[in-house]
Amino acid sequence: MKSIGWMITSSTQNIGDDFQCIAARQFVGEIAADKWIDRESMNLYRGESLSIIANGWYMHEPQNWPPSSDINPLLTSIHISNTMQKSGRVPSHFMLSKESVDYFNQFSPVGGRDTFTAKMLEKAGVSSYFSGCLTMTLEGFGKERKDYICLIDPTKELEEFIRNQTKREVLVVRPEKNDWPQNYAERIKQAEELLKVYGEAHMVITGRLHGALPSLALGTPVLLLEGKYGDERYEGLKYFVNACTLQELFSGNYPLDLEKPLENPKEYLVVRDNLKKIARAFASHKLDTIDFHQIDRENRAALAEARERVIQFRKVHRLEPIWFRELKSNIRYKVRSLENIRKG
Repeated sequence: MKSIGWMITSSTQNIGDDFQCIAARQFVGEIAADKWIDRESMNLYRGESLSIIANGWYMHEPQNWPPSSDINPLLTSIHISNTMQKSGRVPSHFMLSKESVDYFNQFSPVGGRDTFTAKMLEKAGVSSYFSGCLTMTLEGFGKERKDYICLIDPTKELEEFIRNQTKREVLVVRPEKNDWPQNYAERIKQAEELLKVYGEAHMVITGRLHGALPSLALGTPVLLLEGKYGDERYEGLKYFVNACTLQELFSGNYPLDLEKPLENPKEYLVVRDNLKKIARAFASHKLDTIDFHQIDRENRAALAEARERVIQFRKVHRLEPIWFRELKSNIRYKVRSLENIRKG
């Protein structure tokens, strides 16, 4: 029987990576305590056969993909970036190569965290399904609801706007920093403390997906601030949370109530429960009991229900219609793809 390992992200500065690792740890726990493998260098692993929940954002070092043949991955809740990195590399160019597609199909079906990734995988010839994000399964952070409103990486204008709307304490956190502890165990402790802050807040307002989805999972009312032109990383996922653009918020069209925030939507619970089912089956070496086609159908049905709710909400409050936002997002993706080709 294969041993269980834990994928970590010690080489990055993105707190969202750590939240992904903490989410996976819920299912591998102590059995993976001394078997840590870094996501960005899984190709270097040599040793006993190791089963790893390989969720998260892929990746800063795409030239290091695919992983070692000694790793047996659960490829679920993954996002493949089509954004050119500082290195000049576009991860999707590496991760959708013939070698990579063959690798994906060896361990398919592959769970796309967002509908953008799931669609991209299918287009490349990879059997895939829409899995949602593993951070939607987070639980146990924060003991009681407190009175503060938490702003994650806000602009100066947003911070001033919120402070002028409430007498509550406004707590600003900026987790995208460059001074995370070198010791990964200490870094994880800091990430856990941050999750506790999210879990105990009266409300969380953020443009960061890694702030919105954990808050949703922890039961904290959350408002996701979308970009003006959308973002493929958010495709599908954004409909599971209350969301608007900064422009819609500042204009007063979005019905913001800081005293009695809108309740979080419930459609995500279907996706959350399916992710738990998959992860638990993998950790107990019973993945063959999972019907991925059925899970994909259930998840997409929940997504369709969430999207319809958003359509009606936007009609009532005279916000920009979904069809127009989706059109702008698709144009943004096509423009970015052309830019990647030109620069590459």
